[in-house]
Amino acid sequence: MLNAESLELIAERGIRVLADYLPPRVSRSSEYEQILALEWKLGSRPQYAAVARYTQCVARRAENAA
Repeated sequence: MLNAESLELIAERGIRVLADYLPPRVSRSSEYEQILALEWKLGSRPQYAAVARYTQCVARRAENAA
């Protein structure tokens, strides 16, 4: 899709890698900082980003684009 629009991928990361899959007994409010730190760490690793709910891509106009 990016190539079709003459864009080149700069960075890609997974969003919501683990938070949506935590059991209800884990408090999202009291454990927020720990969950966020783990999301940041896992989201940047391709093997975990692949199973994330969302993917964030940062792209720029390709050098050879008209």
